[in-house]
Amino acid sequence: WARSGSRSAEAALSPAHPEWGTRGQLSEQQEAALGQVLEVARAVLLAHGETFPTDHLWAWLRGGGEGLGEEERLEDLCLMFLRARQFVVAKSIEMLMGVVKWRGTTRPWELTMEHAQHPSAQNTFFFTGEVTRHGMPFFYGMMRLMDRHLMVVDNFKKAITYMLEEALYRSSFRNGQIAVAFDFANWSFTKHVSPTAYKEMIHMLQDNYPERLGKVFLMNYPTTISSAYALVSPLMDKRTTSKLHWIAKKPSEAVQAEFEDPASAPIWLGGNSPFRLPGVDHDKEWQAYAL
Repeated sequence: WARSGSRSAEAALSPAHPEWGTRGQLSEQQEAALGQVLEVARAVLLAHGETFPTDHLWAWLRGGGEGLGEEERLEDLCLMFLRARQFVVAKSIEMLMGVVKWRGTTRPWELTMEHAQHPSAQNTFFFTGEVTRHGMPFFYGMMRLMDRHLMVVDNFKKAITYMLEEALYRSSFRNGQIAVAFDFANWSFTKHVSPTAYKEMIHMLQDNYPERLGKVFLMNYPTTISSAYALVSPLMDKRTTSKLHWIAKKPSEAVQAEFEDPASAPIWLGGNSPFRLPGVDHDKEWQAYAL
């Protein structure tokens, strides 16, 4: 069960390569694994869509557009699960079933902007409405806006879920991944960090939005974060570490380079995007920002 665009096992790409495990770049073994997961996806995931026809995921699968038909979109979705589980079929199917169960329980398509902006969510991540040159919806996180003492973790997770659903399934994009910038300027570990919230958010993203993270920019980061990363990075796989971009100086230049039109970057990073952070006095916040 192999298509004309597949590679031989010997020619398969390294897992660290950005195109590893994508359509047209599969080994024979990967093609066979995709066929098995597709059988389950057609029977289970599509039945889930019939049960919840307003689910953003179902609408995306059926929507076509961007030059992809329903079958190609379903293949891309299955490959996300397979890449997340290193093409182990049983684990990939288990993950797929877990996502179907999670969506049926949490009903993320019913979340609204009110969830994203609720004070108890303490949401510091915002979808800018812009897309990078690689087709990734661009998220920006101003970490110093978070107050851990005011946060309700479940509401924080709902806010993150709402934005992901909007960016991945209801916006025009090319490759199904997102780019996120973390800005740590004037950030304090004791005031702004909620370890529980971050841990649960990471688990939620890993379990229910596999292979959706394309690039991560860490800007104005303190030495505590870079030191902690130095300790854990040897335990991380190369595919994950290759997505992290540490920007110690001139974050505006690094971010602008990600857009076909540099003016699409946020205004405080040297661009001219109309995006504004809710509830933030931009003139006050950015008049002294070091571009």
